[in-house]
Amino acid sequence: MRRPQTPRPLPINKDGSNGAARGAAKSAQPRQSADANTGPAKTGSAAGSRQRESAQQRVSSRQSETRQRDERQNAARSRPASGRRSSRSEPASKAPSKAVTRTSSGVVASAKVAEASLASTDYHVVSHGLQQRYEEQRVANRKRSFNKLKRLVYVVVVLALVAWVALASPLFALRMSEIRVSGSGGQLSPASVTKVIGDQEGRSLLLIDVAKQAKRVDKAFVRVRSVTIEREWPRGLNVMVTMRVPVAVLKTAKGYQILDGDAVVLETRSSQPAGLAVIESSGKINSVQVQSITTAMGALDESVRSQVVSASATESGYVSFKLSSGASVIWGDNDRPALKARVLKTLLSIQASVYDVSYPLNPTTKK
Repeated sequence: MRRPQTPRPLPINKDGSNGAARGAAKSAQPRQSADANTGPAKTGSAAGSRQRESAQQRVSSRQSETRQRDERQNAARSRPASGRRSSRSEPASKAPSKAVTRTSSGVVASAKVAEASLASTDYHVVSHGLQQRYEEQRVANRKRSFNKLKRLVYVVVVLALVAWVALASPLFALRMSEIRVSGSGGQLSPASVTKVIGDQEGRSLLLIDVAKQAKRVDKAFVRVRSVTIEREWPRGLNVMVTMRVPVAVLKTAKGYQILDGDAVVLETRSSQPAGLAVIESSGKINSVQVQSITTAMGALDESVRSQVVSASATESGYVSFKLSSGASVIWGDNDRPALKARVLKTLLSIQASVYDVSYPLNPTTKK
């Protein structure tokens, strides 16, 4: 028979724990450390694979976006788009790719490769964008130049049309039938005026020198004192004349010369005209005497002038009149003739044989 073995007591450690527990703990400790090392390794490999897949997806999506962008830009070059659309598309192509910071070395390497490929594509996109902007700018400059030239052509055409209508078209051409004469008192007819300026018929009113034509009419008619011509649109002229007024008659060897207030001979007749005062002289009369008489007669009112039957003057120009009533008028020189004419008209309301207006501020009468 065997003797039953007595179990040996376990040694007691200094900290009070037994050796078996300590051994179990030591055997369990390597297993736990192994488990701890194995667990994170498995987790890291799974996370790395997910990050690699995510990075690859990002790279593929960016490459797809780059291809789409290239296609859009190629389409834009074939069909020029606005500068605003191209400027919007460029910043997207220039956006840098962000790599994953906490990944395995393989993921970082693939991200760097993707960035390099995107960078090379971005340079290509930028180059095409600058070329497109340059082309658009060139087209815009060409359009502006063309528009300026077109506006200039329009202005020239309009000015040429206006010039033709104003100067060459029959719209403003002068017609002799539309010439009017005013102020002549029937002494000057439109027909006589058209004979003088008839060469202007059919000419544009804008091209007619009215001042020159007025001088022509003035020279053509002695009885005309002054002439003013105005245009009457669209095809007529208004000739306004001031006629000379006959005031006296001078008897000469050739006949009776009718004179106006400036001593201009208006007409010569063989017989004495009625209603005009005759210039008398005891001897040969000079131009100073004639001028003094006509100036005095021209200053008189028409109602007073009709009462004068004769006039005379000294060699120094001292004038006197004979009235139809038999009374005499001492006019004197031609100082202030208008005032003397008004004073004489007032004095004629008084019956007298002599009216002295040589000093108009102190006139006298004599019965």
